Amino acid sequence: MNGEVDFAEALRERVAMLAGLPEAALQATWAGTALTPGARTLVATMRAHGAATALVSGGFTWFTERVAAACGVEAHFANVLELADGALTGAVLEPILDRAAKLATLQRLAEDRHLRPAATLAVGDGANDLAMLAGGRARHRLPRQAHRRRRGRQPGRPRRPARPAVRPGLPRRRADGSLSRSSLDARSRSRDRRRHALDQALPTSDDRTLKRLHRPAPHG
Repeated sequence: MNGEVDFAEALRERVAMLAGLPEAALQATWAGTALTPGARTLVATMRAHGAATALVSGGFTWFTERVAAACGVEAHFANVLELADGALTGAVLEPILDRAAKLATLQRLAEDRHLRPAATLAVGDGANDLAMLAGGRARHRLPRQAHRRRRGRQPGRPRRPARPAVRPGLPRRRADGSLSRSSLDARSRSRDRRRHALDQALPTSDDRTLKRLHRPAPHG
């Protein structure tokens, strides 16, 4: 995740340790897996407005196939575990889908759809995603829930009051779970208002303002 070791070599070594593991163990892992809240809504909203979606992972197709089906993602790409007689052989099929392969996949998908890099959106949370994120109109953010778990609540810090399950004024979703155009427009206007307020609060860069900001405080 942090890019401190060679991904392909580390993947081969770790998969080798799974030799003989029954496929039932993968099924048990999947049974205990939960999608990130909002994943289905995100994909449904993108597809409802004409966007193509793909899941590109350094993990394994055994899982990405199921995640893609659960979320409605159109295509998925990942590493392939070798199975024989209902168990893992300890091998992962070549080629390895690594950092460079993620970027190449994004570029190929864009070319197939005649899209400029600026018309693509990539989302990732690891070092292996950095090249892909730089290859388009990228976003890189650690999921909020994972960040909260990692940070933990500071001792003595009061808990925030729980939010109501349904906030008044929010538009309803479509039957397919996507957000409507009016909802997206409303969120866009809200974001623009926040940006405008921030711009108004920030100091200008003319000389008089800079002098005023750096003027030494009076003594005494």
